[in-house]
Amino acid sequence: MRLLPQGLRALQNDFEKHPIKTQNNIPVSGALVKEKAKEISVSLGVENFKCRDGWLWRFQRRNTIASLVVSGEINKVSEETVTDWLTKFEEIKNEYKDEDIFNIDETGVFYNLLPDRALDFKGTKCHGTLKSKERLMVVLCSNATGSEISKLWIIGKYKNPRCLNIINRLILPFDYTHQKSAWVDAYSFILGLIKFQRKMAAENRHVLLTMDNCSAHDTKDLDLPNVRIVYFPANCTSRIQPLDQGIIAAFKCHFESRLVKNALLGIESEQTTVKWNILQAMRAMAASWDSVSSQTIKNCFKKAWPTVEGKTADSFSLPETMLDEPEEWTKLLSATNPAETLTFLEYVALDEGLEICGSPELEEKKKKQKTMR
Repeated sequence: MRLLPQGLRALQNDFEKHPIKTQNNIPVSGALVKEKAKEISVSLGVENFKCRDGWLWRFQRRNTIASLVVSGEINKVSEETVTDWLTKFEEIKNEYKDEDIFNIDETGVFYNLLPDRALDFKGTKCHGTLKSKERLMVVLCSNATGSEISKLWIIGKYKNPRCLNIINRLILPFDYTHQKSAWVDAYSFILGLIKFQRKMAAENRHVLLTMDNCSAHDTKDLDLPNVRIVYFPANCTSRIQPLDQGIIAAFKCHFESRLVKNALLGIESEQTTVKWNILQAMRAMAASWDSVSSQTIKNCFKKAWPTVEGKTADSFSLPETMLDEPEEWTKLLSATNPAETLTFLEYVALDEGLEICGSPELEEKKKKQKTMR
């Protein structure tokens, strides 16, 4: 096994010899890196080398590789805009304790997506199609120390799902609201902020809340005495929003691990269905949110808002957010789609293209239709 570090160095040198792969914005996927690592391990005579997602993450960290996936937004980030915002934000941030600085964001989750349907969902925008019935929207909020995470807020399409009718919603480990497209709408978001304001007022706290400037986050007419809101500049959230630096990814890894284990258990026990109902999925989401460690959250805030002069977010090593590939993953892949070569982390990232809110034009159109009625 002493040859393994040499293999890793060989792998790194191989990428350095072909810089055009990244210079021309051609993505180098995790699957490609893992396949190359397997080739090198064979050529070096390394035995029992298991190239799982956990190895991939550790390889990234050792070699200070911020990401092996090129997203659409990251290419649009203006370094000058990021630097200017961070400089101004540092002055604001210094007025608050770390435990009083929060970040809030939304993400979509396909709560019953198994490998046999992966290709159908990959990159989908979910514009109210049949596929949208298989998803839920989740709102996450945490402070910078990871010592305080807000109760998970889940948004579904239906006002009263049958599985919730007999449940006392006050004792559920999450908050549930509905919206026709399972989106975050401005009215619901305002209600959520008012609830957050009341909580801070009751605790006699004054806090800083950061968020992106999507159409649902319009708070210009909202009075929040205990909550100061700071928006991120457009097209920069992929760099300076803490939840985007690995917290959401960690939450999804925990959730998908639970989904994979439940599905495999159902297949092995020959159950008629291996799918979760909405209540089961939401309980798993709440448990997954609680499973994200405070250290992971703290690392992601530090990565998003570096305080060391001259360093950008990419200069810091990745936070420990990615879980090792569940043992059940390979078994489930074989049982549902033997021809699929999807890795667990690629599976987790399938719902990254989900829209979280409607465009301002769509919201305005809806308002006009209601007025006409």
